[in-house]
Amino acid sequence: MKIAFCGDSFCAQITADTWPYLVAKEFNGTITCKGLSGNALFHSYEELLPVVDESDYVVFCITDPHRITNRYRLPMTLRNTEFLLDEVSRGEGDWIAKEYSITNKKLWKTLRAGTLYFNDLMSFEFHNMAHIGILMQIDNHMLEKEKKCIWFNCFDISTKIDGKWEYIPKSGPIIDTPLFSISQREMKHLSQKEQDEFLFDDNRKNHLNRRNNKNLANLIIDIIKNDNFNPREIKTYESN
Repeated sequence: MKIAFCGDSFCAQITADTWPYLVAKEFNGTITCKGLSGNALFHSYEELLPVVDESDYVVFCITDPHRITNRYRLPMTLRNTEFLLDEVSRGEGDWIAKEYSITNKKLWKTLRAGTLYFNDLMSFEFHNMAHIGILMQIDNHMLEKEKKCIWFNCFDISTKIDGKWEYIPKSGPIIDTPLFSISQREMKHLSQKEQDEFLFDDNRKNHLNRRNNKNLANLIIDIIKNDNFNPREIKTYESN
């Protein structure tokens, strides 16, 4: 079996005890694709395209629509862009430039442009519409390829706007609870300051504790074993 994980940081780590690893291990399978931390849906889709034909199953972790696609594929959320720009401005951005094969000068200009875009130019309505359009294209592509898919919302706004469904995938079931909500509930015993710090220094694998990594893995394993990929909402479960 070959399985692709397409999404953001909720499926970016493939190490022991992570839910993608546990799924692959259960079926002695091979992982063909993993998530891109902090990146936009479009860039995650780009990662999937070269391996979609060879992948027997595709698991999507749908990120939020308000991330900026860019030629260097930098992880540009508002908070992350400001953080990276601060690193570069303090002369500590060499590791970023090296990781994304970009000069420090171009890196600074790109991040600066990103912060200006977020603060002064961005149309959230356009990003919402474009995000839904990309989702529809991905979903239609999966149907054409007859792929067996499972979908997760990473955030409340991944497929909903103002709490209403904007798009429900037709190529497979979608899990009802956003992964971010599960992640946040794990930290309910922490102060708000500690929770904010986790946004930049989260040592949990895929932002989830060991039990919830196992819970998500078991949920996917059950769907695959039952071979039920009918499009529907599925209730999930979690552990604190």
